[in-house]
Amino acid sequence: MFIKIDKLSDMTMTRQIYSVIKDSILRGDFVGNQKLPSTRVLSLELDVSRIVAVDAYEQLLAEGYVYSIEGAGTYVNEGVLLESEYIPNSEMPDTRQLLYEEEQNHYNFRTGVPDLRYVPIEDWTKLYKQTVRTLDFGMFDYHNPMGYYPLRNAIVDYAKRWRGIQADSRQIVIINGAAQGFSLLRAFVEKESYILIENPVSTGIITTLNQFGAQIKSINVDENGMITSELPEQAPRLIFTTPSHQFPTGGVMPVNRRIELIGYAKRHDCYIVEDDYDSEFRYEGEPIQALQGLEPSRVIYLGTFSKTLCPAIRLGFMIVPRELIKTIEEVKYNSDIHTSLFEQATMASFISQGYYEKHIRKMKKLYDGKRRMIIQEIQKHFGNKIVITGHKSGLHLILDFSEVIDRYDLKKAMKSACVNMQFLDAYCFPRETCIGEVKLVMGFGNVTESQIVDGLEKLSDEIKRYKTGEA
Repeated sequence: MFIKIDKLSDMTMTRQIYSVIKDSILRGDFVGNQKLPSTRVLSLELDVSRIVAVDAYEQLLAEGYVYSIEGAGTYVNEGVLLESEYIPNSEMPDTRQLLYEEEQNHYNFRTGVPDLRYVPIEDWTKLYKQTVRTLDFGMFDYHNPMGYYPLRNAIVDYAKRWRGIQADSRQIVIINGAAQGFSLLRAFVEKESYILIENPVSTGIITTLNQFGAQIKSINVDENGMITSELPEQAPRLIFTTPSHQFPTGGVMPVNRRIELIGYAKRHDCYIVEDDYDSEFRYEGEPIQALQGLEPSRVIYLGTFSKTLCPAIRLGFMIVPRELIKTIEEVKYNSDIHTSLFEQATMASFISQGYYEKHIRKMKKLYDGKRRMIIQEIQKHFGNKIVITGHKSGLHLILDFSEVIDRYDLKKAMKSACVNMQFLDAYCFPRETCIGEVKLVMGFGNVTESQIVDGLEKLSDEIKRYKTGEA
């Protein structure tokens, strides 16, 4: 038996011997009922202590690769041949690419990401250490699937003051970001029912809802959000909407449409899912009050900390009608038992001690400055030819280039300028409903002021080149 022992390896000698013999058995180098060398012979051949060889054989025995006959030796078990499709590490793709493929653009105006330079990591780290150190040992056990009560209480207090929410802490469930919240809602969608979404809509919602196995239909939006007069006669089970800042168009649903939508949900016994993803950042007036505050019994409200703090903090929350509490608690438990308690406890302190609202105020000023800078730079380079919409709140806006350049040349100009923005029709469902539009969705959360100035200048230069035929 050929086994090479590396005594300088981080792997123990016992593990090295075990691994070589195990792999040989799986490959078929040893056949069923074949006798292996005795531990005494093996230890002499490898110049190791006999106990090392004994431990390796005992591990193989415990995992069922071999069997032992007292006084006769150790033999290979039958039926352990495996034709492996294992890919060597050298042929595996870079795992960083599996997490997120960074755009190869100098000016990446993608949506949905806050300014990561200003994550309050020092305050968060301080509170995390204080919180974890002072937790009672009993807090290290499994916990309520609905979440940590101090955090639920802090969220209720904040949401009532800033969003006009009507709820108590029992209706709050802490989730691992809004994506998990969407996934948990599958419990309320029967196979024969369907889900109604806005058009256009976040591609992430489409990806998640497709896992439900339910049919998806869309309803159009205009500058005032969902066109509620087009609600279908055959009602869906769930109606997804972003009433305070429609994604991606930026429209705000007025109260008459909100009342019409609530009345429809009541008449047809369905639920409205309110995705309130970034309404804290409203630059002209106070944040729009939540739809949930008008009719708590018909609205499932989703909030997230990904847009206000950072996506790495996988924390969000749902506020569910009282009659759905038991069901959502069971679904959450079956999903992951509960969200990490350490992060929940830290977030509870972060909110209750005033750090969260302080951070919101700071970032609102920062984003407002970026927003104004974009409007200024657009007017500088294009005058009034580009129509800007959806700019009164949030971390993105819409640029309509239809009076400046055609879609084909705009796409080439962006590539030449190393500028990344999504066309609006990328969010349409079905896609063909708005294909051909020359509208771009420009995210500005995670870009610097200099990137805004330089990126728009380069894009303007490239557009001029294509229009004059110099490109």
